[in-house]
Formats: sequence, C-alpha cells, structure tokens
Amino acid sequence: WFKKFSDANYDGAEYDALTARCGEPLCGKSGLARKPLPGAPRAVACPTVVNRQTPSRIASRPTTTTRSPGSNNAQVEELSSQLMEMRLTVNGLEKERDFYFGKLRENEVLCQDEGEASPFI
Repeated sequence: WFKKFSDANYDGAEYDALTARCGEPLCGKSGLARKPLPGAPRAVACPTVVNRQTPSRIASRPTTTTRSPGSNNAQVEELSSQLMEMRLTVNGLEKERDFYFGKLRENEVLCQDEGEASPFI
C-alpha cells in the first residue's frame, strides 16, 4: 500500500520543506538538516490564519492556595492505593502473558517435532 501511495502522490520533484511548512521555521532545537523523504508530498496548501480574540486574562497556572496537611495526607494515601492497584494489575497481566507465551512455545515445539516426522506440517 505504501508503494501505491508513493506512486500516486510523488511527482518526481525534489521536496521543498520550507514551502511545505508555509515558510515556518523548524520546531526542533537541533540545527541538523534532515534528508527529504522520497515519498513525502511536495507541497501543501498553507492554511489561512484566522485572528482570534484572546481573553483579557490568561491564567498560565491555577492559583496556589495553602492546603491543610490533612488533605495532602489523604491525597498521598489515595495515590498510594492507586499505585498498589496498578502494580497488582501489572503482576496479573505479566502472569497471563507468561502463561500464553508458554502455551505458544509448547505449540512451536510440538509443530517442530511433528514437522521433522511429517513433511506436511
């Protein structure tokens, strides 16, 4: 499917990243240039920019209030119980994974043993 997509969308011209980004600079911090991908689209129509009014007050983070030590302890206990529950869930899933992997391995050994004796398996 990838070859079909590439054949349908790649016109053979060299990829121009600056045009594809509509003149926007790179987002990454590294200044290393990357090779263009051969299957990458050549150009994309630049979206129109709509000026939106920003609210008069923008809160970057919620206001901090002093909390009583009791509420922190309750939160710590709740998070500890959630952590314990998640650990139990992970342990159960690991046991289930190991069980089914063992079954799969037994089937592989059975097929290999039968395959040596019978060329049809």
